[in-house]
Amino acid sequence: MINLKFIMKNVMNHYAQKASYYLENPICHPTMIHFAPTLRCNLRCRYCSIWKESWKEEISLEEWKMFLNKLHEWVGDAHIGITGGEPLLRKDIFEILEHMRKLGLKTSFTTNGTLLNEKAIKKLSNSDIFNINVSLESAQKELHDFFRGNGNFKKTFDNLLKLREELNENNSKTLLVVETILTSKNLDTAIELLKLCEKNKMKVHFGNIVENLQINYTGDFKAESEYKPKNNKNIDKIFSYLIKNKTNILNSTSELNMIKDYYKNRKIDFKCFANVRTLFISSNGDVKLCQYTQPIGNIKEDNIKKIWLSERANKQRKFIKECKKICQFDCYKKRSLYEEYEMYKGLYC
Repeated sequence: MINLKFIMKNVMNHYAQKASYYLENPICHPTMIHFAPTLRCNLRCRYCSIWKESWKEEISLEEWKMFLNKLHEWVGDAHIGITGGEPLLRKDIFEILEHMRKLGLKTSFTTNGTLLNEKAIKKLSNSDIFNINVSLESAQKELHDFFRGNGNFKKTFDNLLKLREELNENNSKTLLVVETILTSKNLDTAIELLKLCEKNKMKVHFGNIVENLQINYTGDFKAESEYKPKNNKNIDKIFSYLIKNKTNILNSTSELNMIKDYYKNRKIDFKCFANVRTLFISSNGDVKLCQYTQPIGNIKEDNIKKIWLSERANKQRKFIKECKKICQFDCYKKRSLYEEYEMYKGLYC
């Protein structure tokens, strides 16, 4: 049961974010916070090239701990996401997770699943992580391997089942979430994937192919149009089913409708709230309000709250408000209080 204090704090911050969007200086704190201990990755996924930035410096374990301490002092027991690259390539990742557990942070851990060996599974299942996200592009081997490389479906899915079993044996409350990018290749198998997740007591979160607005982040395809679903007569039918059967889906109804409309080339009323909702901290300590914009500071040089409130950040906020591109919807889009409720209901219930 979520305590009332936690709920009220998030409701108040929700309205503070809405007000901050129109103010020169924010009166809120971020609620979509992710950091990448490493940008190294063992895969070369077709639509991703973040591994090309693996040359970047990785800050030390002690520097990550100092950042997490300052972050917790500021935002309290918030949801904090670990992303990458592939975080399991970092040898001290479980020390980072243990520090987050001691602080009381609600950790979200994202992995491609291929490195979930017996040792990693045991450690993860005992780390009191709030949710573990594993990337799986389809319930069909050929489709997953098309994007993530031959042989990776079997490896990932086998590891998923082993992780599910270990979590069950430990009576763990950790949520196991399948992360899927919907494309022209796998959209027709989305319902099949949902049923697979339901059968194995996993949540699912759907992402989408988005406008190619990244800085030095282009993927191995010519343009979004290569994999953006178009002229698919099943789009309405698929999304109607997903919305009617969304007990195991973490996307809000509004977001699923938005992805559908985007894939049908309909006009979308998209307002980006990255300027008041998000923080991304890269492996070298660079801080960004949006992952696809320039850094506003570095955690090795300044306190994270000071960076959030800096003039450099405020200039970036003005730039983001003027951005008209549609990108990763649930990370950056404006949310109603009901959408927040849908998300938390999916996470906690």
